[in-house]
Amino acid sequence: MSKPTVITVPANAGFGTTPPVQIPLGAGGSVTLFNLDTTNGLTLCNDSQFQPSSTWPLKQGNVLPITGINNLWAQNPNSVNVEILVLEGVVPVGLYNPSGAP
Repeated sequence: MSKPTVITVPANAGFGTTPPVQIPLGAGGSVTLFNLDTTNGLTLCNDSQFQPSSTWPLKQGNVLPITGINNLWAQNPNSVNVEILVLEGVVPVGLYNPSGAP
């Protein structure tokens, strides 16, 4: 398993002249995403075109396991940057504790 990665999705990424952000995928196209922002959500897509039929939300403060894809892109409709933690593979959310505290 690779090292956890924090990705910053810039404000307005995927709109106007700011490109969407490609999220690195682990072996097998499985990752678990943690939206570290408790106020702002993102839109995810399996290509950089963000057609409405192939997008889904990563809501504020949510965790989302994603499997079986080849590409993953994030679009940020907010006026502030949003950080997401990317972990390779599907992580049992109930057992994950980012602070390390018991």
